[in-house]
Amino acid sequence: MKKTLAILLALAMTLALVACGGNNTPTNNDAQTNTENTENTENTENTENNENTSTEPARLNLATATSGGAFYACGLACAQVISDKTVHSASATTSSGSVENVSLLADGEANLVVQQSDIFIDAVNGTGKFEGDPHPNMRMVLPILSQQYNIVVRDGSGIESIADWAGKKVVVGETGSGQAVTTEKIMGSFGVTMDQINPQSLGVSEGLDAIRNGLADVLLTPGATPVSSVADALAGNSNCHLYNLTEEEKDKLLSDWAYLAQMDIAAGTYPNQDEVITCVGHIGFIACNADLDEQVVYDIVMALYQNTEDLFGMNPQMNGPSFNNPAPVIETMAASGVQLHPGAERALKELGLIG
Repeated sequence: MKKTLAILLALAMTLALVACGGNNTPTNNDAQTNTENTENTENTENTENNENTSTEPARLNLATATSGGAFYACGLACAQVISDKTVHSASATTSSGSVENVSLLADGEANLVVQQSDIFIDAVNGTGKFEGDPHPNMRMVLPILSQQYNIVVRDGSGIESIADWAGKKVVVGETGSGQAVTTEKIMGSFGVTMDQINPQSLGVSEGLDAIRNGLADVLLTPGATPVSSVADALAGNSNCHLYNLTEEEKDKLLSDWAYLAQMDIAAGTYPNQDEVITCVGHIGFIACNADLDEQVVYDIVMALYQNTEDLFGMNPQMNGPSFNNPAPVIETMAASGVQLHPGAERALKELGLIG
């Protein structure tokens, strides 16, 4: 009898232990495993939800041009909107212009630059000023300005055609500027070389002051009209005027340079300008290197197009055909070998601005 009770007691204790072992309460290790699984699930969901959001704020330096030109004013407005409307911080800095900006981008001293279309094409393809030194990693971010070639001539200079620039004091812009390259190309279409002029290596503001003071004869500056420094020079009892291209000169320039388009200056754009000025011009772009983070570029483009009221309020010149209708401009540049950055392409497609 005692032996039977001992067996029954042992059996009862065994069943109790088994029941305790089957308890659903997790051990410390089990709880840690479950917590990690929950966190992994939440992280996966957050990653999916933030797929179109930059997680790493970038510091962006946008190199523009001299302070008297349209590129600098445009760069200031763009940098302000980027800083205000994205997680990124952006600042616009002066430079001598498009040619120097290529070097600043290549050397990592700027991660965004403003470029005029002809310099951009030459830099990517290793032509013109960049013969033998191509920069194929440069990419378009977006077009920002339609830039007329404002030509200011001193009264009494004897200049009645572009061919007349030979022997004159011509403001050619600072060394390394797009203005210098553009001036040389425009003169070249009419047989005038740098050796045949008295070049004045001055920025836009300084060059216009030289013309007003009788120390220079002519200046060409690309800029979305009205360029403030040109307007100041033409105001009041000015001793200078805007030059009006002849039909022959216009046709010659459009034939020689595929990146140019006719961009007349409407009457009343400038002080004392009562008639339409026949003019040509090129496009200004924001550019970057191919390795700039795709999401950062996407954020930049979306911010600028989704905040046009702020952007145009700071710089009305950006409210023009190149910025508002970028597709044909981008297509023209692509045909010349300049590619659109993938981040910009994604943004522009989502905005319905390109196909």
